[in-house]
Formats: sequence, structure tokens, C-alpha cells
Amino acid sequence: MAENYLLGVILAILGGVVISFGVVLQKKVVNEIPKKAREERFMRTLIRNPIWVLGLICIIVFSAIFFLLAQAIIGGA
Repeated sequence: MAENYLLGVILAILGGVVISFGVVLQKKVVNEIPKKAREERFMRTLIRNPIWVLGLICIIVFSAIFFLLAQAIIGGA
């Protein structure tokens, strides 16, 4: 039982780490775009950048998988 609880906690922590990693990837891409270019078609520029999309996937998909697995193992609060 304790092993399952520990595994759930580790998965929850990994979910938080993956979210932070995704935000860092997205912020890196935003910081590399010149300030003048941020005004015109900003979202289109971001969506076409594979690193920004990878950050979005980390935030939405991978973190959700870790958090769902953690809740399945530990249970709801």
C-alpha cells in the first residue's frame, strides 16, 4: 500500500515538473520573437513554432497523464 502511495506522489510531482518544463519551452520561444513581430500575427507565429507546440503538448497531454495516473493510484483528496 505504501509503495502505491509513494508512486502516486512521484507521478503527481512529475506532472508538476512537466507543466513547468512546458511553460519554460513556451516562454523561450516568446522571448526569441522580436518585440515588433509580437504585434502582427503573434499566435500564428507561435503555433508554427514546433518548440512552442511541444511546450503546449507537455502542459496539456503529458501533465494530464501523470496527474490522472497519480489520482488513480492515490485516489481523490
